Amino acid sequence: MTLSDFDLETSAATKEQAIFHASVLLLRTLAQAAQRGEAPYSWRTSYKH
Repeated sequence: MTLSDFDLETSAATKEQAIFHASVLLLRTLAQAAQRGEAPYSWRTSYKH
């Protein structure tokens, strides 16, 4: 499984395992980016209700 927007790639014995592993990698990547202040623009945008 490849998440090209985040330059992540993972493989596993089953599709479900690959999806799980990819989700863990993605969450770690997003958490690290947020700690560095690199959250995507849409996260920093304030919305008026």
